[in-house]
Amino acid sequence: MKDKPVILIVDDQPQNIELLEAYLIPQGYEIIKAANGEEALGKLSGNSIDLILLDVIMPGMDGFEVTRRVRQDNNNRLLPIILVTVLWEREDRVKGIEAGCDDFISKPVDKIELLARVRSLLKVKAYNDLMSNYRKELEVTKIFADEAREYAESVINTVREPLIALDQDLRVVSVSRSFYEVFKVNPEETMGQLIYDLGNKQWDIPKLRELLETILPQKATFDNYEVEHDFTTIGRRIMLLNARQIKRVSGKERIILLAIEDITERRRLEILLSESEERYRRLFETANDGILLLEKSEGNITHANPAVTAMLGYSKEECIGNKLHDIGFSQDMGDFQEIMKTLDRSGIIYYDDVPIKTKPGKTFYVDIYLVDRARLVQCNIRDITERKQTEEALKKSERELKSKTANLEEVNAALNVLLKRVEEGRIELEEKILSNIRELVLPNIERLKKTQLSDHQASYLMVIETNLDNIASSFLYHLKMRYLNLTHREVQVASLVKEGKSTKEIAGLLNIAIKTVVFHRNSLRNKLGLKNQKANLRAHLLTFT
Repeated sequence: MKDKPVILIVDDQPQNIELLEAYLIPQGYEIIKAANGEEALGKLSGNSIDLILLDVIMPGMDGFEVTRRVRQDNNNRLLPIILVTVLWEREDRVKGIEAGCDDFISKPVDKIELLARVRSLLKVKAYNDLMSNYRKELEVTKIFADEAREYAESVINTVREPLIALDQDLRVVSVSRSFYEVFKVNPEETMGQLIYDLGNKQWDIPKLRELLETILPQKATFDNYEVEHDFTTIGRRIMLLNARQIKRVSGKERIILLAIEDITERRRLEILLSESEERYRRLFETANDGILLLEKSEGNITHANPAVTAMLGYSKEECIGNKLHDIGFSQDMGDFQEIMKTLDRSGIIYYDDVPIKTKPGKTFYVDIYLVDRARLVQCNIRDITERKQTEEALKKSERELKSKTANLEEVNAALNVLLKRVEEGRIELEEKILSNIRELVLPNIERLKKTQLSDHQASYLMVIETNLDNIASSFLYHLKMRYLNLTHREVQVASLVKEGKSTKEIAGLLNIAIKTVVFHRNSLRNKLGLKNQKANLRAHLLTFT
């Protein structure tokens, strides 16, 4: 009698075997490994195998051929075989079923699915073994019913899930260890009891009564019957019931084997998965971006959302089963298998400005994101036509701005030429004015000086001569250019100070008060930056000659 169920794992990739071992060994299974079909058949004949996990694609003998050869041996006719495969096509699965496999698990392997399928088939194996052992025992030994009961109890205790044996009156005759552990009861309060009275009548379940009293007598078996119930010791649980009715040697009595599996957690995870799938489906269906799902082996499209069909003009049916280049994508994205290798390393690949031709023949540009999923590749497609139009408009504006800038530079150059000519004209005009003052005005002033003038007239003539001299000199030009904020009176005062006139003389010459002259002298000192009172105003003005 084995302590652990023995599972033969057949795969030519060591890492795949290691992954399956990591999932199964912690669950209490013993693992035997084989790297190819020939080695698997050899180990099958030399070991007591309870289940085979068999890879399909292997060098030499593939998984289909190994399955056929196993089934040719009557001893292994009912041995559970699960094909572990990346093949999704219906004909491949039909081929596996025809070869004799019991179930399939797709790569990459999902742990919860693997353990559920293994447990389910091992239970079937245990039940088949039990039935076979019963038949052999009856045929060979014809021993008493008590011996058969003892044998059944030994088999029951090897089953991981709770298992209970009932007589024809539905009283307990045998219970597995796991039953005691799961439902927290002891043999004294269990053995010989009516099943409905167990654990303070927590097994008095209407559905169970119907199964045991109505369905089972007619059908002899029932499989995978779900019962949800509040148990006194373990709370509300969902139980999966499987039962077999076995006749004793005399044929007058029967034993009912009832297997109980707690699937509460599995059902919770299934509900969560279903909700998650529903959320993803809604996002998939309502997304603004086009989304295609591609199978990883060849890149065939498996799903297409409404946004992508509207974008490309192809119907959902026209997309599914085809490849990207069949529905308008450019051919220069590269070899699909190489893309898958890159995607496996990075998790996401981005393509920008990819031209796509719609079914009506219109070309537009998109950004494409390839995202790695467990079983499929998600291809997100974003229409960037509006963005490209904006970019083109921006480039056009930049070109127009450059053109206008060039035109402005030409206008500026023309203005510079014009200003230069104006400056030249101004200089020429100043030279003419100065020439006229020297040649026409100053000689007449000299003649006036020689005439007899009153003191007052002589003073005014001096002012006139000084002002004309300032106009003709460079002193006033430089002074005005440097200090544009001098008033007319300040210019007059500055000219007389430069000539060496005192404050009183300036007041008399300009016919203004002495205080006014002092005010203008102080204003000149401030504007000329003469902060130091010892600095001489006339000496500073003489530097402008």
